[in-house]
Amino acid sequence: MQEWKIKETKETKKRRIAWVFTVCLIAFSIVFGSYRHFNNMRADGANILSDTVLPSINVRLEHAFNMTTIARRNFESPITNTLANQIRAIEDSDDPAVILALHRPLTEYVLQLQSAAANAGMIENDVSFMRSAYLNFSEHDMIIRQSGYNTRANNFNDELSRNLGWLVRWLVAPLPTYN
Repeated sequence: MQEWKIKETKETKKRRIAWVFTVCLIAFSIVFGSYRHFNNMRADGANILSDTVLPSINVRLEHAFNMTTIARRNFESPITNTLANQIRAIEDSDDPAVILALHRPLTEYVLQLQSAAANAGMIENDVSFMRSAYLNFSEHDMIIRQSGYNTRANNFNDELSRNLGWLVRWLVAPLPTYN
């Protein structure tokens, strides 16, 4: 039986090198293209976070602090300390993920403060100020919810966890969500 050997010539070596180079170039293009796509999506979400969500959270913190100050002037309640500590923790953080996580219970604490204030027998000016501060506090919650940030962040995180996201997950961090 005769063995057939393919004689490797310079031309077949060049062809093999060209195929390897082409495959490497395609792989690099897929990874680089995926990275750019995910990085652009992340940047869109991060822009909404820094332009709309975080400034609105800061305004909400100001109104919550004002309500806490008025409440402390009129009555003592554990919720005033809880709310003040939560505000301080949010203000001390620079990480958006931590800020969003600490911000979640803020509305509940403000509602508890409103409930305690309603039963405290405050003077009319303080009641009016608390009501106004709460309305402004709530308005900025609506601004955050209507910004579309959470939807973009969830879509980005979902897409990053499937499809070609596994290629660049170590290069592009997920976005924190606001609930």
